[in-house]
Amino acid sequence: MSEPPCIKFFLASTCLNTDGTITNTDGRVSIGGVLRNSNGDMVAVFTKNVGITSILQAELWDIYEGILIACSLEIPKLWTQSDCQQVVELLDDGGRSTSNISLVRAIANLRQRAWETKVQWIPRSRNTIADKLAKLASWQHFSMTHFEHPPAELADLLHREAEATK
Repeated sequence: MSEPPCIKFFLASTCLNTDGTITNTDGRVSIGGVLRNSNGDMVAVFTKNVGITSILQAELWDIYEGILIACSLEIPKLWTQSDCQQVVELLDDGGRSTSNISLVRAIANLRQRAWETKVQWIPRSRNTIADKLAKLASWQHFSMTHFEHPPAELADLLHREAEATK
């Protein structure tokens, strides 16, 4: 019996998990994400402070930034996972290239390059690393922070999740 196409796609692709978080005190938003290969090993980890905006915009920003990183690494297949159903629906909608939301159009343009991409909703409970990364973003600047090695707070969780995929 052969595997379903989505499983074949997943086994041969890099997975991007993203999340945004908003502070209750002043509305500041930060994003975080992790790219992992099909073995569950970390390829890239990032965080960024995006200022004051909506959580929808934050969720779109983190997918945009994650896809940019994947493009720079020349990743041929990217499986993006988000725990924001609204964002997944916006990105899977047939009219995304004509959306009135500029980030949706920008993501659609990136996804049209010569590579394969999928966007999938996952429950928040399966997106803990991206959630924790978003909360680690520095409020001192708006630059993207890339980690060569996972932050100490996440090393054990990354290792456990990688082992679970093997």
